Amino acid sequence: MTKEKNTTTKTAEPMSIKTVVNPVADKPKKTNTHGIKNLNISRKKESKPAMYQLMKNGGKDSRGKIIYPVVYMVKAEDIIYDPEKDINRKIRYIPGEVSIFEDEQKDDAKVKSPITFSNGFLMVDKTNPTLRKYLDMCNANYSNPNRSTYSAAAFKLLNSEEKAKKNIDKMMVGFMGGMNDPKTELKEILLKANEYRIISLSKSSVSWIKGDQRPVITHVPLGVKAIDHMAEYCMSGKGESVLEHIKLQLERLEG
Repeated sequence: MTKEKNTTTKTAEPMSIKTVVNPVADKPKKTNTHGIKNLNISRKKESKPAMYQLMKNGGKDSRGKIIYPVVYMVKAEDIIYDPEKDINRKIRYIPGEVSIFEDEQKDDAKVKSPITFSNGFLMVDKTNPTLRKYLDMCNANYSNPNRSTYSAAAFKLLNSEEKAKKNIDKMMVGFMGGMNDPKTELKEILLKANEYRIISLSKSSVSWIKGDQRPVITHVPLGVKAIDHMAEYCMSGKGESVLEHIKLQLERLEG
């Protein structure tokens, strides 16, 4: 008797094939950093210089050019209205101080000299923010919306960039011309002495200020400005000692 063999047929299971997808990195954005980190930094808009122009002038010359004083001085202290605090505050421009408000300045800080306009203009760079803030907030600025109407306006801010640029060019030409004139620095000294009441510049004479007395230094000829005549006088031999005395008095006052 023949035995039958039990044969079992095994069916091969199909292999499951997994597809692995390798992640593809995003293409790096093109930059101009050339491999240097933190190079793409947003640049702040550079603030441009502010130009201030005198309100008063001496008319126009024969060529139609406006005549401004070679040197004009504005006081470096004032009492103004502070719109942020809604109070009156004293402001002072003192180089080296971080604030123009007297109550925020050092106790021993003192105003040394007035602010000087040359040939009718004063350009203030962004590197001198305290001077710019003082000029913007003082009552002498016609462009200040909070200025006191009881104070006379002496200058204004030029808002037009194109006009300001033209006036900067004019100012630089005038300034360079003034630099070549040895009288320019001398006139600045004399005007400062007049501001500090060391001398008195009047139409007819230049005098010392000694209390109630006014000893005459020199008489001013007709048709000549006192500052021009005094400059000529100080450059002459007889005026040298007067100039030295004026400089000495200024040094004492300015510390």
